[in-house]
Amino acid sequence: MLRLVQGCHDAHPSHGYRWVHAYLKRSDGITVSAEYVRRCFLYLGIRAETKHQKKDRERKARDPYPNLIFSTWETVDRPRQVIVSDMTAWYCQ
Repeated sequence: MLRLVQGCHDAHPSHGYRWVHAYLKRSDGITVSAEYVRRCFLYLGIRAETKHQKKDRERKARDPYPNLIFSTWETVDRPRQVIVSDMTAWYCQ
């Protein structure tokens, strides 16, 4: 089994143990668990070489509508100095 796993990994180094498990099951008809193939990977010391490149995510943009009330709440000293409203629209189809 170790020779089969090593041979499959040498032919397809970018694939991991789940893919190797499915490949051996389909091509050779070997019925072992994916956990067994994972342990073969660990025993042989092999890891999948991924083809995917990690992409850096763009940073989240600042809030286009900052909350100005919280920043100036200490300056509110009389009633009706600050009036807040909400424009939420629900569209029913």
